[in-house]
Amino acid sequence: YELNTRVGDPFHAHIIYPDHNYVIIDGYTEPGNAQQRFCLGQLSNVSRNNTVEKTRKHIGRGVKLSFEDNKVYIECLGDSAVFVQSRNSNKEYGFHPSTVVKIQSGVKLKIFCHKLFHEILTQQLTEVRGCV
Repeated sequence: YELNTRVGDPFHAHIIYPDHNYVIIDGYTEPGNAQQRFCLGQLSNVSRNNTVEKTRKHIGRGVKLSFEDNKVYIECLGDSAVFVQSRNSNKEYGFHPSTVVKIQSGVKLKIFCHKLFHEILTQQLTEVRGCV
C-alpha cells in the first residue's frame, strides 16, 4: 500500500530450502532470480505523489523477515530505521500493546512468537468463558 492505495499484486514468498527461511523487502527494482526477495522499486503507481516518492528513496536495502524456531524476526538492512508495531512482541517485552518500536540499521527484533501467541489465545479464551 502507498497511503490508502493498494499497489501491485500480493507477494507470495517461495521458501525453497530450509536455509532460505526468509524474505527480503527492499526498494530496488531488480529481484534477479531470488524468489525470497520482493523489490518495491518495480511497483508502479500513476497516482504516486512526491511524499511517497521521497519515502521510497529511504527504503534502500530494506528489511529481512525471517522465520526461525516458530518465531518471526525483522532485521533492518537499510540505512534508515524502520518502525514496527507488534502486539505479540510488545507483550513479551512488557510494552503497551500499541507501542511502535524503532528498529535501527543492523538491528534484529523478534516480532512474533508462536508459543506466546498460543498462550495469549488460551488466556483470552479462559477470560471469555469466565464472562459467559
